[in-house]
Amino acid sequence: MHHYKIAAALSLAVVGTIVAYMVLNPNASGFLRHNSASRPSLSDKTRFEEFKKKYNKTYGGSEHQRRLEIFSANLKRINEINSVKRNFTVGVNKFTDLTREEFASTYLGYKPKNQNRVRNVAPLKNSLPKEVDWRDQNAVTDIKDQGQCGSCWAFSVTGALEGLQSITQKKLIPLSEQQLVDCSTSYGNQGCNGGDMDLAFKYVKDKGIQSDDDYPYYAWDDKCQYDTSKVVFNISGWADVAQNSSEALAQAVVNGPVSVAIEADQEIFQYYQVGVIDTLECGTNLDHGVLVVGFVNKTDWRYWIVKNSWGEDWGNAGYVYIGIEDKEGICGINMSPSYPIAS
Repeated sequence: MHHYKIAAALSLAVVGTIVAYMVLNPNASGFLRHNSASRPSLSDKTRFEEFKKKYNKTYGGSEHQRRLEIFSANLKRINEINSVKRNFTVGVNKFTDLTREEFASTYLGYKPKNQNRVRNVAPLKNSLPKEVDWRDQNAVTDIKDQGQCGSCWAFSVTGALEGLQSITQKKLIPLSEQQLVDCSTSYGNQGCNGGDMDLAFKYVKDKGIQSDDDYPYYAWDDKCQYDTSKVVFNISGWADVAQNSSEALAQAVVNGPVSVAIEADQEIFQYYQVGVIDTLECGTNLDHGVLVVGFVNKTDWRYWIVKNSWGEDWGNAGYVYIGIEDKEGICGINMSPSYPIAS
């Protein structure tokens, strides 16, 4: 009986301590819920094994359990997002074992310089068709993968250059992102630590660009190996698109693929699978460079066709469809578009 009283007293003391802690720390209940929710179910463990096999993932020691718990928490968020009726769906992909912070710090990389500068806007007066898709005109190369390097800005630029070369010279040649990563640092870019598409266009205007075959992509910073004798494309300059106008962006896309910046650090982008992202949830804090290669502007569907640089095993075979809206646009897509100008 004596032992029972001691155990009961200890239990009450523990409960009292927890209650007191929660009174003094209102957010503590979230901690308790997290610990309870972070225990992966048997189903989650099975899906995690399938995930590892599909994406060839291996983890050592305690890292395996940590990644399992992150995967399990992300599965819950994916189900919650999909439980609300939307025009797009999210799902398990190669980023599902990453926290949002890990994902953002590794796979983004748009870092604009001097956002308050005077923009070089060229007025355009194209008639706007209901649909444009430069993939159908052999002006878009295959989906590429930037890997664990914040070089999205370089892929956005090469995509715009590849489109321009195809349209003006009838040649579709994959161009060198690695040259931009290694060699445009003196223009203000930071290689795998991020960059600005306009600064890369300025570099290409001055130096030209080599092919990906001659200067292949490694996904890390290296010494500049630029060879002027191997340049395959030159431009006379670049132009900005009028900001915060979907019509201005469409006018530019009629002429060719356009580099744009978006905010891509949100869950709906990390796990995007298919459909049109037409919600303001993705934000307007620009952090990722991508390429608009076309649009559909019909009564029932209005969206940009956007080429990403995370490989074909992300999104809709490497692409994402982003809804057409005015002002800043969905994910901020109207805020900072630009494109190269032929020599």
